[in-house]
Amino acid sequence: MKARITESETPTLPFSDEDLAKLYNGFPKFAADRRKSTHGPENDHLKRFPVLLQVMEYSGLRVGDACALTKNDLVKGRLWVDTAKTGTKVFIPMPEHVVAQMLALPLLGKKYFFWSGNGKVDTAAGNYRRTLRSLATQVGVEDVHPHRFRDTLAIRLLENGVPIERVAKI
Repeated sequence: MKARITESETPTLPFSDEDLAKLYNGFPKFAADRRKSTHGPENDHLKRFPVLLQVMEYSGLRVGDACALTKNDLVKGRLWVDTAKTGTKVFIPMPEHVVAQMLALPLLGKKYFFWSGNGKVDTAAGNYRRTLRSLATQVGVEDVHPHRFRDTLAIRLLENGVPIERVAKI
């Protein structure tokens, strides 16, 4: 039987270091432009966004799982989470600078880093996806999807000798 890949299963590529640099370095101008064009009270979505990107980059979590992170999921510099899609328990060491940025965020709903806990987490994830696409367009990075952060982590782990079975579990 010949395997067929549908459009929804088309593999994504990891981010290059150059693409990541464009996203992170271009964010301050992007955020300033967005704040100028937005009327009404300031939403802290843009303050949390670069931290969320780093969480996804270094954890490989899906955007919805990253949005649903609580203070209880961060234990001694590691994320300890049940992923929503597979229900798999994942234990992921995080860089100190990312942990520090997470801990510096005021908690939403007294426990969440990136979602208020009101409404559906999918709505928050969708808002972050749209922000990522808009940022990518502004800084000139093509074909940007949150899933590429997962691919980026997987490649980094494999390049550093982590066995493929462990990478698959993460």
